[in-house]
Amino acid sequence: LKTDTRLPKGEPLGLGRYIASKFDTTALVPYWQPSKDFRLIGAPTVLVPPRDGNSLDPNEIEHALRIIHAANPIAVVVMDPNKAEQLAEWCRKELGAKVIERKQTNAASEVDYARFMEGLRSGFLHHTGDRTLSQHVLNAITRMTPFGAARFDESHASRHENTPNQGTRVIDALVAASMVHSQANEEVPTETKPVWRLLA
Repeated sequence: LKTDTRLPKGEPLGLGRYIASKFDTTALVPYWQPSKDFRLIGAPTVLVPPRDGNSLDPNEIEHALRIIHAANPIAVVVMDPNKAEQLAEWCRKELGAKVIERKQTNAASEVDYARFMEGLRSGFLHHTGDRTLSQHVLNAITRMTPFGAARFDESHASRHENTPNQGTRVIDALVAASMVHSQANEEVPTETKPVWRLLA
């Protein structure tokens, strides 16, 4: 659900991070959950790789993270550590953030999908109307996994293929948003939740 509410400056937040391959984007999605019934996905920062066979420069990702962190301290980063171990360590050392590993397996993606859709159905999950996030959501389809559950997926082409019209293919901001939202709503005792996801 779209809302006029924006991330309050200075408030600690969580960040979902999807790290690109040589053709996908890197998505950094801020997330704020002041209560269980109000969950806000902020405007993502989406970095596009050269798509010439070279990966995105890690310095660009670090610079983007510093900009987000300057406005809202990043307390927790939720990410798949695959091929991004150095960036995970950088977040710990430079930002003082807790890094939670959430691998993009079918099992985890099924949970992320289910919790994201539940958040929408309940009216708890909101966004700011950012065009890039909206485009990534529109690009996505629901795919059934071998276990009979659903997950978000691209509508066409291989994730590692440099196809035309990349902008209509990538869903990385949605994936990052669903990861951090899912982690924020794990069923754990309230007193153990980090400050960025205080629940009523």
